[in-house]
Amino acid sequence: MNSRAEVEPESLAARGGELPSARNSCTVPVAEGYERWAPIYDRTPNPLLACEERHLMPWFADLRDKSILDVGCGTGRWLQRLTTLGGQPVAGIDSSVAMLRVAGKKGAIRGRLASAACENLPFRAAVFDLAVCSFVLGHI
Repeated sequence: MNSRAEVEPESLAARGGELPSARNSCTVPVAEGYERWAPIYDRTPNPLLACEERHLMPWFADLRDKSILDVGCGTGRWLQRLTTLGGQPVAGIDSSVAMLRVAGKKGAIRGRLASAACENLPFRAAVFDLAVCSFVLGHI
């Protein structure tokens, strides 16, 4: 994972959702970037996430009794959604403690989260029926 990320000095929420300009951005450690982003991640519209969901949802039509792992689960967006479609049990890992803190507040996935790097999963092989890995590869 890269050790630094370009982020804006104040949150998107504080600026009315406006994207930062290059002159208003700064470089911070990745963990700090996710610490800043986690509280607003689920509330800030993201067209990439919306596009991803439109294309992936048809693949998840019947998840009854399927065990699901979300690698790089972030705030638990996919875990929460797939649980409502019948996925059981679910588990999520992420290296961002801030993102996991937000995910842990979601009742359906509380207690099913672990802090771990996706390069070293804390599970036995062939435990899950389905693995989701959304917007993670750029960090590896």
